[in-house]
Amino acid sequence: PSANTWYHAVFVADGTNLTVYVNGVQRAQSAFAYDISYGADATLIIGGRDSANGWTMNGRLDEIGMWNRALTTDEITALYNSGSGLPYSSFGN
Repeated sequence: PSANTWYHAVFVADGTNLTVYVNGVQRAQSAFAYDISYGADATLIIGGRDSANGWTMNGRLDEIGMWNRALTTDEITALYNSGSGLPYSSFGN
């Protein structure tokens, strides 16, 4: 990524793969069988992983959305092409 540039990034975990889209284009996919379900003691960190080891993001996040299902490629393209993002209700939950 370039400094002072906004990017539209989407991460889709479908239980088998993790697919990364940047600006509406698929950039990477890898096996990802990690269970991303959560419990009462789970902590969600967005924009950093482990500040003690320096694994943090140096930037800003805006318009974060989460769905309880994997979005399709067409839905991701529609989100990107909408210009300012579509509201959560556009694709249900």
